[in-house]
Amino acid sequence: MNPKYLERLIAYTALSLLLLGSFSVLTTAKDRFSYTKLKVGYQPVRLQKPDGSISNAEFISDIIILPDGRANGGFGIWELSLRKLTLYHVVEGQRNGPFFTFKAERLSPVQSEVITFTFTVRTTQSSGSNGSVVFRFDGVRGSGDPEQSIVFVATGEANEGCVGGRGCDAALPVFGFIRAEPQTVVVQSLTGNYTASFEQITLVLSDDHAIGVLYLGRNDGRVQQISVSSGNIDFRNGEAIGAWLHGTTADSPLPVMIRIANEDLPSEPCRIYDILGTQGPVRLEAQVHISEFSITKPLD
Repeated sequence: MNPKYLERLIAYTALSLLLLGSFSVLTTAKDRFSYTKLKVGYQPVRLQKPDGSISNAEFISDIIILPDGRANGGFGIWELSLRKLTLYHVVEGQRNGPFFTFKAERLSPVQSEVITFTFTVRTTQSSGSNGSVVFRFDGVRGSGDPEQSIVFVATGEANEGCVGGRGCDAALPVFGFIRAEPQTVVVQSLTGNYTASFEQITLVLSDDHAIGVLYLGRNDGRVQQISVSSGNIDFRNGEAIGAWLHGTTADSPLPVMIRIANEDLPSEPCRIYDILGTQGPVRLEAQVHISEFSITKPLD
């Protein structure tokens, strides 16, 4: 082979590889984007209400916000004295340094109400990214009600994440919402079948966290309350394939395991529940809607 031709071939090959590498870097840089994750684990809080009263509650939150203002995630508040669970889906946000302002749609007990709340992150030197997080909620509680604010403090984390580049997560976190309206179901148990009331509402966050409640009638006529504290949903192409949840009952600290599956049922809202830990293993079929909350990469 002609030496000069060989030299040119090597030079062309090196240039091509260099251009391909540059294109790859540009593509990766273009597809890569960052986000902020604000997370508060399940914990007790003290709610300060507009009238000055204090109410004990339990709280959990998991929110992500992109630089373009899109946000996703949610939070739940269990007000213990009222036995009231309120769930919200976060849909929009803005960031100004350690100050965050979000809009969220209420999922329960009444859907479609939108509130605005602020989230201030105060980082302590001894805890790195962990710090004291102050939540302030400002919004209309219901039609005709005056604007109200609830203030409380919770310990959480504010972390930076990214997607698309080397060392970044493969995808943004996905959140889910499970709603089974009050209904009558047939429960299969070891002692025989019986009809019972059934209801569920649960917000599933990332990292196996969740908050919700499930009500199931027992064969003795009493209604069993199961408080959901962790779990996950398997989504494929936006469809819920199944869910696995854990919780406890109101009268026992023993764990309860809940499995929700399709089981080849003819229509999507029909789901099979397998519940272990309440009164022995039971199975039932219920009408359930499972929604996926997700956002895609930033728009070009």
